[in-house]
Amino acid sequence: MESALSIISVSKSFPGVQVLKNVSMDVRPGEVHALVGENGAGKSTLINIISGVYRPDSGEIKLFDETVDIQSSHQARRLGINTVYQELSVVPQLTVAENIFLGREPRTPSGFFDWNTLFKEAQKVIDTIGYEIDARTRVDTLPIAEQQMVEIARCVSAESKIIIMDEPTSSLSRTEVLKLFKTIETLKSEGIGIIYVSHEMNEIFEITDRITVLRNGEIVTTVNTDEITHAELVRLMVGREVDFDEVKEPTTKEIEPDLLRVEGFTNSRLHDVTFSVGKREIVGIVGIVGSGKTELARALFGLDKVSHGKITLEGKVLNIDSPLSAIKQGLGYVTESRRDDGLALVLCVRENTCLVILDQIAKLLGFVRQGDENSLARQSMSELSIKATGPNQRVEYLSGGNQQKVVLSKWLLRNPKVLVLDEPTRGIDVGTRQEFYSLLEEVSEKGTGVLVLTSDVREAMRVSDRLLIMRKGRIVGELKPPNISYTQVLEIMTGGTE
Repeated sequence: MESALSIISVSKSFPGVQVLKNVSMDVRPGEVHALVGENGAGKSTLINIISGVYRPDSGEIKLFDETVDIQSSHQARRLGINTVYQELSVVPQLTVAENIFLGREPRTPSGFFDWNTLFKEAQKVIDTIGYEIDARTRVDTLPIAEQQMVEIARCVSAESKIIIMDEPTSSLSRTEVLKLFKTIETLKSEGIGIIYVSHEMNEIFEITDRITVLRNGEIVTTVNTDEITHAELVRLMVGREVDFDEVKEPTTKEIEPDLLRVEGFTNSRLHDVTFSVGKREIVGIVGIVGSGKTELARALFGLDKVSHGKITLEGKVLNIDSPLSAIKQGLGYVTESRRDDGLALVLCVRENTCLVILDQIAKLLGFVRQGDENSLARQSMSELSIKATGPNQRVEYLSGGNQQKVVLSKWLLRNPKVLVLDEPTRGIDVGTRQEFYSLLEEVSEKGTGVLVLTSDVREAMRVSDRLLIMRKGRIVGELKPPNISYTQVLEIMTGGTE
């Protein structure tokens, strides 16, 4: 069968890292082709090359057997390659029709917008994909699922030959997923080839025709979906080069249960989330991107509101309506992005280390003695092995691992009763990760409850005294060492056990 898109021996490197190595795959007209792999396997780089965001170092791309040189995303769209990203790119203040034809608005002979034609043609596209949306509706009044349909309608209106869908169901309910699948079937019948990037195993087996597996930047295999099982696919994704079943030894710490208890946390991204963290316990929550981990951390720290639910600490109900109130009531929070939210990059180690204890070290009239800050910063640098020229070095010049230690140090000086860490070792080398894990164990042994939220299964297995699994805003599993395996966790995370 003729291929709509052929990727032939494509390679791509970034400074010091080869991300893709001689990758070859093809997509047929009217086919839904899954692209799967672990985080860091190279999926995003490959779809960015296909969609014109990156240019390959070597290799060839063909559309219907004709070689194309895709130099930009604009050129990719002109060639009929469009992408629906996980983070939607609609303009909320515009109508559905204006979003569908954004940049391609029909005009009258005198050059003005032809509004009648715009709404008429947009409605035709919407009807074609089988969705009931009024083209004159403002996009910001639509639910997320329907905003996603607007993006798909935009792709269809542009006469797409290939549509890339990047984690298209991460924010959708099951009912909305079924509507999306119905739309995908319509696109297939129109001969459009679809590249479907997802961690959701059950959906991959439900909607796709073939699956290509990427691991460490290389193609492992391409198989027909009906010729492979969930378990076999997971094994192909994770490989056998590493011991993926390394699990933390069962703890000998005297854990006191229910130091922190969260009951029924619910908002637009969380659904009846209930769990506990004990004193001296490290609880891991693992889930893919979009599972609700970060939203849960933000809700615990008062950054996001919940419509239902309560939180208790040492049996006392907390009223957390802001980060300041969370800090005062005994919580600490290491955010997933240290550079955006965890550090003041233009300030030095000393100033960053003492940021959340200024109320404790302020003297008369609110002034803080630099000598006190220096003493505390040097203490933290010694205890956490922070490599810097001294307390006055600006943190923007530190390595990622040392920056993260500075973030941790400020919370340890605050001595929280519960420490919440979201993706705590993202962008940190292997050696520093091990140091960080040891630090977390020391923190817990001193009596702090530790909650680690991560998308890295190996990390979760390595640090957790108890492991919770999160998917689509819900806690869907609980495991304790030593009865944990990598494959088991990954299957629950991605819905492969359903």
